[in-house]
Amino acid sequence: MRPTFVSDNIRAQTGYSPEEFVEDPNFWSDRVHPDDLKAVWEGMPRLYADGHLGQDYRFRIQDGDFRWIHSDLRLIRDEDGRPVRFCARGGISPSANRPKRPCASRRRSSAGRSSPPSRPAAPRAPSSPT
Repeated sequence: MRPTFVSDNIRAQTGYSPEEFVEDPNFWSDRVHPDDLKAVWEGMPRLYADGHLGQDYRFRIQDGDFRWIHSDLRLIRDEDGRPVRFCARGGISPSANRPKRPCASRRRSSAGRSSPPSRPAAPRAPSSPT
């Protein structure tokens, strides 16, 4: 499936026009970092199985630099359950949120998630002698 609509917000994030994404079927994949592209494509069957998919990968913006993108895809099916299109939301991830490994595909379940680091207990005030 190829995009049929891309918001003008993409211009501010990547420097590319929405028309560039829509008119060239290879536009997006030609700009995903080569080290991430295989994992991005390998994650796609989960979109069809689960109906949604979140991924992080590097994308070459218009100035030639790569930026981390978070993409959240939702599959749209017809009344018979056949996939007809997908809706994508995404944006440039802040550098502090870069995944530890390229194309960290995310599932929407708690399985495999690590729990957040625990915070140390607040120090107690010394007790006064009684």
